[in-house]
Amino acid sequence: MSTAAQHPNQDPFEAFNQTISPAQMLESLSKGIGIEYAEVDTKDWTFIEKNCPISIADIFSGCLKFRFSMKTYETQKHKEKSSKYFCEYLNNDGDGNERYRVGFENYSVYVLKRNPNSKLPMGLSKYVTWGTQLNGFDFYIERNGQLVAITPSEKVTPYLYKARQAKELVRRTKYLDEKGFFKTDPKQRKILG
Repeated sequence: MSTAAQHPNQDPFEAFNQTISPAQMLESLSKGIGIEYAEVDTKDWTFIEKNCPISIADIFSGCLKFRFSMKTYETQKHKEKSSKYFCEYLNNDGDGNERYRVGFENYSVYVLKRNPNSKLPMGLSKYVTWGTQLNGFDFYIERNGQLVAITPSEKVTPYLYKARQAKELVRRTKYLDEKGFFKTDPKQRKILG
């Protein structure tokens, strides 16, 4: 059991409270690693960005402390894209599970794990088209780097369905392009398609 679960009032990011020196902070920034800073004896962490209001004198003064950031480049990229699409396919994780972002500002990341025995819940099974794309998956949501099993709601399911459908169309188009489908005469496309 994690320490955050044992102590409910404890900051969930307490595991990342190890501070680093100013020299390590500058080296990490030069390598593109996200860094947060706060005044000593506070927990008011702020992400270091381009227009950050601290100077070199502040960094070495001893009044600030630094740590590696939980806010990664990927998170930043998804927030920038989130103003365009409400739901979209992100990528496959290390285990081959499909990851989808749902929402605009405070988005959630849903993970679909393959499970051939899994079916959509009874209330959602009336939507036959959703079942063709979403049956055979267990649904999870990412929270603080961990997967939490969920039952998909009627509000989220159509967005996951559309995002998965778009992902499959991109995959199919790429496959057809690699096989030369779009380079051939339109009369011969029926044979390849």
